[in-house]
Amino acid sequence: MADTGPVMGQPDGLDQLLEAASAADPSMRIQFRDPIAAHGASAIPQLRRWLVDPRLSAFAVRTLEKIAADPSNRRTVLEALGSLDPRGVSEWTSRDVADASARITGKAPRSVGAGGHAGREPVEQWPGSRVVSPLELRFHDAMLDVFRLAGEATRRTRSDGTIERGYWASYFLRGVRNHGGLDYAHQLLRKQGTTDGFQRLKEEGRLDLTMEALVLRPEYTSLFSDEERRVAAHRLAEAGYQPPHG
Repeated sequence: MADTGPVMGQPDGLDQLLEAASAADPSMRIQFRDPIAAHGASAIPQLRRWLVDPRLSAFAVRTLEKIAADPSNRRTVLEALGSLDPRGVSEWTSRDVADASARITGKAPRSVGAGGHAGREPVEQWPGSRVVSPLELRFHDAMLDVFRLAGEATRRTRSDGTIERGYWASYFLRGVRNHGGLDYAHQLLRKQGTTDGFQRLKEEGRLDLTMEALVLRPEYTSLFSDEERRVAAHRLAEAGYQPPHG
């Protein structure tokens, strides 16, 4: 596997990279994927442990999949993914691991729906169908994080100690996986009005977890037109939310 080298200002030792990735803001964590993956098999044991950590599981899956791009590591990565007990992790993590394993073995992922049944249509392999920039890939991963973070943020503990399931927008996840995060964001910004997910996050006081808020982050400015950013800002303003970086 080619060593892409660390991002400027990043540590380059594996232990330091893992520590920095664990402590990073979720929206920024993806920048550690390639530097960690460049360490190959040495990174797999820790990433395997992260699969059961709700905070780090999505990043672990993406990094393991990157490591598996080197054929010499493919079997070890598949063993790590296959060792996960789906009963001990969220439905999202279980789907994510299954889809990654399918892509590594050259199969079309078939995400599992909320009811536990296989989806009716295969999910397109993305972004394997075309070359994308590192920034677009980073935005795609951030869109997947929108799904996960919104689901976790809306989960509640009832008075009897049981857990009330959060809002897991499966339609949003399908859109991101079918089209890629950037293309799907373009689609949503062209539509009139906001989605059910936007309204639910408004009710929860978590508009910071919307696609619109993600679009307005300064690091993604070059991916969107002025009009698209205006639409995103207008939707949030009408809902009473002003992004901290807006």
